[in-house]
Amino acid sequence: MKRKWLLLVLVVGLFVLFWSVSRFRRENTAGTKPWATLNNDVGMTKPEVLTKDQVKVQDVIPASNSEPKQALDPDSVEQLAQVLQEHLKAHPEDANGHYNLGNLYYQGGRNEDALGPLQQAITYNPADVDAHYILGNAFQKLKRYDEAAKEFQQVVKLEPKNHTAYYNLGNAYSAQKKLSEAADAYSKSLQIDEKNSMVHYALAAAYTELNKNQEAIAAARKSVELNASNAEARYLLAILQLGTGDVEGATAQYTQLKTLNPQYAAELAKLMKSSRS
Repeated sequence: MKRKWLLLVLVVGLFVLFWSVSRFRRENTAGTKPWATLNNDVGMTKPEVLTKDQVKVQDVIPASNSEPKQALDPDSVEQLAQVLQEHLKAHPEDANGHYNLGNLYYQGGRNEDALGPLQQAITYNPADVDAHYILGNAFQKLKRYDEAAKEFQQVVKLEPKNHTAYYNLGNAYSAQKKLSEAADAYSKSLQIDEKNSMVHYALAAAYTELNKNQEAIAAARKSVELNASNAEARYLLAILQLGTGDVEGATAQYTQLKTLNPQYAAELAKLMKSSRS
């Protein structure tokens, strides 16, 4: 109940702040800043981590390097943080208060600032899955992958059926080049939700780096079956097919990529030409 009450305070606070800004200030201080767009460089990239709330709403893992479209306005974050900090002065052991402060900073893009409150939330409530999850995301964004992995390990201990936590765990391992561990985490995610194209793609990428080409082909093919518009999976599948001499299969992927992602198609055309020479 405390967490619900505090979240309600945050929502009401945001409404009041945004109304006040639009009422008393002429300039636009809603301050929505653009987030990262898709990386157009050719290469094997993996999706960013997700917040648990995003997973509940979308129930999918989005495409490569995707982010929420906008962060909370910095002024709003700071003012709401002050409210929570005052609350915590009076209730320093309130795990929910620390969680809400850390989550506020995280949603505002202040990942470093989010760490302390989230760690405090876990100190007072070690079984708080949400705190572990968001702390793992914050570490991941700060490229502190070993610490991110430890938080996602805690999440799957507490929620063994949390397929997105296994996926994020796989990404944390992959970033450290712990490829066997990454493949194992992706596989566990797929045991829970076998119909996620991006996880099959991530598994294919891990298998590729482990030189397990047949397993990689199977995973990439499954990714394409589940999402015919997954250009990254098609590109990886085509490269793997070329490596096994399956020019016909690679050509079929090239045909699709000409529409889906012309840059991938152009790179693939160069590789196909080189393979013939």
